[in-house]
Amino acid sequence: MKALEVRVGQVAAKRLEREGWHADLIDGLIGASGGPKWLILGRLDRVLMSDLLSGRSKPLDAVGSSIGSWRHAAMAQVDPCTAFDRFEDAYLSQHYTSTKPAVSEITEVALWLMNTLLGEDGAREVAEHPWLRSHIVTARGKGLNGLRPGVGLVTGMGLAAVGNTVSRKTLGASFQRVVFAPDSASHPSPLLDGFGTRYVSLTEANVFNALMASGAIPYVFEGVYDIAGAGKGAFWD
Repeated sequence: MKALEVRVGQVAAKRLEREGWHADLIDGLIGASGGPKWLILGRLDRVLMSDLLSGRSKPLDAVGSSIGSWRHAAMAQVDPCTAFDRFEDAYLSQHYTSTKPAVSEITEVALWLMNTLLGEDGAREVAEHPWLRSHIVTARGKGLNGLRPGVGLVTGMGLAAVGNTVSRKTLGASFQRVVFAPDSASHPSPLLDGFGTRYVSLTEANVFNALMASGAIPYVFEGVYDIAGAGKGAFWD
C-alpha cells in the first residue's frame, strides 16, 4: 500500500504536466472539520508549509471551520512546525476531572488549547500573514439562537434542527454565516456558496475569538459572544 495517493482531474493533470509542481500552483485550501483527524492532516500541513508551499508569492485563500481553521492558524504562524508541535502536545495531554465533563470544563480546556496554539504572537501572525489568508467560518445565531444559555437557546436550536430535517434552506432563519478574513482576501470566497454570508475583517483583536467560535459546537462547549468587529450575538461552529 502506498503511503500517499494523489488524485487530480484532467485540467490539473495537464497543468502538472506542463508546469510541474511549484508553490504557486494551488489557489485555495479547504480545512476539513472533524476533531482528531487533524492529528494525521497536521503532518501533511507541516510538509506543505516547510516544503511544498515554501517560497510562495501569490495569495492563498484558506477556508475552514472548527479544527480546519485551527490548523490554518498553525500554518499561518512564523514557525508553523513549532506551532503544530506545541498544539499537538497540548491536544494529546488534555484531561478532564470527569468521564462526563460539563460544558464549562470543556470550554476551559478548549481555551487553554487555543492559548497554546497561538502562543504569544500567533494572533498577529495569523491576521498579518503575507500570503496565507485565513477565512475562519462561523455561524451567528439569529433570534433565539443568539441568546445566552437557557430555555430560549434550547428552543431555538431545537427549531433549527427540526427545520433542517425538512430543508437546509430553513437554516437561514436561524443562522447567518459569518466569515472572518483579511481585507485582502477574496470576497466572496470561491470555496463557499449556498448560504448567505457576511464578511468581517480578521484582525489581531478578533483572531482568538473567531477561532474559538468556529469550533463552538452547541452543548459541547460555550458559544462566543460579541466578537470584535462582528457585532452582538452568539457565534457558533
